[in-house]
Amino acid sequence: MKAHEEIEEDFPKLNQSNYTITSCTDGHYNCLSWAVGDISNKWDSSLVGKGYYWLPGVGRDDTFDQWAEIFKRHGYEATSSAKHEKGFEKVAIYGDDEGAQHVARQLQDGNWTSKLGDGPDIQHATPEILEGDYYGRVVRLLKRRRIDWD
Repeated sequence: MKAHEEIEEDFPKLNQSNYTITSCTDGHYNCLSWAVGDISNKWDSSLVGKGYYWLPGVGRDDTFDQWAEIFKRHGYEATSSAKHEKGFEKVAIYGDDEGAQHVARQLQDGNWTSKLGDGPDIQHATPEILEGDYYGRVVRLLKRRRIDWD
């Protein structure tokens, strides 16, 4: 398992008081599959056919539009706020000049969850707390209604 020190080195805005490790290291899924809710597949557009999955019909260039399209096909729509809204689940897509790099999902209580590469899942207070050199910045926000959360 990645130690707190390693995580905090990669993400300097994190400290042990503003995040919790919620799983052990697991290389069977990644941030995109975690956010979609599919922990049986690792999603990677460049490694399809090599044990990885990609949603059919979505381009494989890892652009923000392509990652957003994955979530739109799962019932999400664009939003401008990461603020918690009762009854809505949100995702934040991070990236840099290279394209989309990471995605975090908002939980029912308003906290966020992220799968850190092949490392653990963590729970964190805001999406912005992961911004930096590692994942870039939050570039897109999307939301969908969860009737089971009302």
